Amino acid sequence: MPIRGLVFDLFGTLVTRGPGPKAYRELVVTLPPWKWRHARRLALTAEFPSVTDLHAHFEPRRGGGPAYFERLVAEGMAKIRLYDDSFPALERARAQGLRLGSRGDLGGLDGLFEHPLLR
Repeated sequence: MPIRGLVFDLFGTLVTRGPGPKAYRELVVTLPPWKWRHARRLALTAEFPSVTDLHAHFEPRRGGGPAYFERLVAEGMAKIRLYDDSFPALERARAQGLRLGSRGDLGGLDGLFEHPLLR
């Protein structure tokens, strides 16, 4: 069966990791320890458009509020950089007729990777 498309993991593959996940890790540890595993699994597998939505779901009783965690995400996202070979690799794949996609583990990625190659 021929390969018709590629899906790239965004962080560590097409862009640098940056400290963006720090907000999610910090939010998880505001919860009681017996909820950490469930919270981490849910943060990685459920659809939470933003860290504010994750915060609202768990309603932590300590730690910063939603605005604090959104600020941590924004600071981390600002430090993410595209690897030098990302666009050339995507352009070669597209030239071969492959459909392209990307996926990341952080919410709030809207607009981060808006490029015609991924449309």
